[in-house]
Amino acid sequence: AYPQPGRLFVHELVHVWQFTHRRRARTLATAIWEQVRHLRGTNVYHLAATPPEWDAMTLEQQATVVDRWFAGSSPTRAPMDADSPYRRFVEHVRHG
Repeated sequence: AYPQPGRLFVHELVHVWQFTHRRRARTLATAIWEQVRHLRGTNVYHLAATPPEWDAMTLEQQATVVDRWFAGSSPTRAPMDADSPYRRFVEHVRHG
């Protein structure tokens, strides 16, 4: 559920970024596998209280950490907060 306007859009834009900044075939295969796992009951969107480094997260976790920062669902509860611990992940995406 994405109650905040724009949150789902931001989430999906992260997937576009992932597809353009990684090997496409591998990214597509990984995305399909994550959705299979999701359909089998694994919460592929779950983030630990302190998320791991970017490369240790699943594709869905990466998109989730950015959409939570955007919507104010990060630990600081402020949308797009420069002081949020999630900000570093947003900067990773911004800088490619």
